[in-house]
Amino acid sequence: MNIVLPVQKRLKHFEEEERVLNKEEAITEAKRCEMCENAPCESASPLGLPVRAFLRNLQDQHFDEAYRLVKIVNPFPKISSKICDAHALCEKGCKLDKKIQIRRLQRFICEQGKPPEQEKVKLLKKSIGIVGAGPAGLACAAELSKKGYFSTVYDALPYQGGHLTMRIPLYKLSKETCVEDLGKLPNVTYQQNTIVGKTVHLAELQQKHDAIFLALGANTPQVISIPGIEKGNVFLAHDLLMRVHHFQAHEKKHVPLKIGKHVVVLGSSEVALDTARTLRRLGTQVTLISEQDYSQITAHHESLKRAQEEEIQCILLTQVEKILGKKDVESVQCIQMMAQQTESGEVLLSPLEGSTFTIPCDQVYLALGQHSTIFSDPTVKIRKSRTGKPIVNEHLQTSEEGIFAGGEMRLGKVTLEETMADGKKAAQKIHLWLNNALQKEDDDDVL
Repeated sequence: MNIVLPVQKRLKHFEEEERVLNKEEAITEAKRCEMCENAPCESASPLGLPVRAFLRNLQDQHFDEAYRLVKIVNPFPKISSKICDAHALCEKGCKLDKKIQIRRLQRFICEQGKPPEQEKVKLLKKSIGIVGAGPAGLACAAELSKKGYFSTVYDALPYQGGHLTMRIPLYKLSKETCVEDLGKLPNVTYQQNTIVGKTVHLAELQQKHDAIFLALGANTPQVISIPGIEKGNVFLAHDLLMRVHHFQAHEKKHVPLKIGKHVVVLGSSEVALDTARTLRRLGTQVTLISEQDYSQITAHHESLKRAQEEEIQCILLTQVEKILGKKDVESVQCIQMMAQQTESGEVLLSPLEGSTFTIPCDQVYLALGQHSTIFSDPTVKIRKSRTGKPIVNEHLQTSEEGIFAGGEMRLGKVTLEETMADGKKAAQKIHLWLNNALQKEDDDDVL
């Protein structure tokens, strides 16, 4: 079943590279499910996706009902059906050797089914301020809306969706999908281009809202100390992805960026692969370098396979020792690494003596992971851990009464589903707190 565009076509543009399954393909795939009694696929889903129920309805061609079942637990099913980490979650839980393609089946029912309308609820005279318009913040807003609450979402960026709409390449997730799924959430308003803690303060939000949810994500790029990193033409991968997305959002056919002839990308995350494949579509030669071996890389192996199909050179088990050049980057000095597994199963890396080599390049992009965004506000002092994350208890309450925190801001970099699940959890905890039904905890839990 070939659902990916041929290499020659996908390198010519940024249109979505995967097609949706047709009806025959989808029903045939759904019928492979053995409907396990214990359903490990469902247990592996952070959102509690009712895999068996939606697949039964798909088999019976009840596409509207299948869509409704997914939408109950997943506030943004179209988005997740294109970019979720199903391979590491629900599909990984599938006991079949050839895993059921749950993500692609979800995409099929989102295309074929009719989106369910939100049930009318009694509107409440209470509002929640949500700081951060990423997956956790918007999932919280969507869940609160179902309960009748009004929410105002504050975000520094001009677009709702956080990294979904600013960093994920359009060949994976179109802007039309984001608009359709994020859309206009009932009882939710947005205050964009707003930096809470600077242009507006938490103390002001406390006066306006009955509760506050902090969900600023994990948007701080990790930078390591490499000799020569200060040289010209060394960039952060996030900046490239945001700039390309910005130009494409304004429908510019030509992206006015200075791209080198031979570019090196450091990292093996999905962001690193997105960066390398974006650069390839901009017409340059790309080499991706990672210290990890194939079994350790955090990116989806399918992404690595597609990168290699696009003639991106992927060099694993290799460490960049130095960035060389007079003023600007001219090459990177590398050394091969040797992986050894300890008795406990831990993989230790060590340099392989005499394996040093250089790769000529004129630009380097760093894609080495992200840290949780550090939040500060002069008007409200929230207790933080040594790493700067807010300290919360099991109800996601911070040290400040009425202020909750969640998503990647407290969890670090996790999957889209885990982020949305935490946002939904926050909505439930806020609802209980506002109704004096939340059990009080004496001890804080550092998360």
